Amino acid sequence: WYKRVKKGLTPGKNLKIYRQNRRMTQEQLGTMIGDVPKQFISNMENGIRPISKKTALKLAKIFGVSVAKFIG
Repeated sequence: WYKRVKKGLTPGKNLKIYRQNRRMTQEQLGTMIGDVPKQFISNMENGIRPISKKTALKLAKIFGVSVAKFIG
């Protein structure tokens, strides 16, 4: 089951999981990574907008995880 679950995890889904685990709103996270609107965060979580390397580095630092979690 692990391989099946891991296969379905995208960088956007990882972002959403980490954000929700911290009980953080999209707006709060947007402020933390550089005053981006919540729609920007939503688009990254839903795979509409890719997560840039620069943003992935910021997210990794905020959540204390590897940058690889946010790069597809």
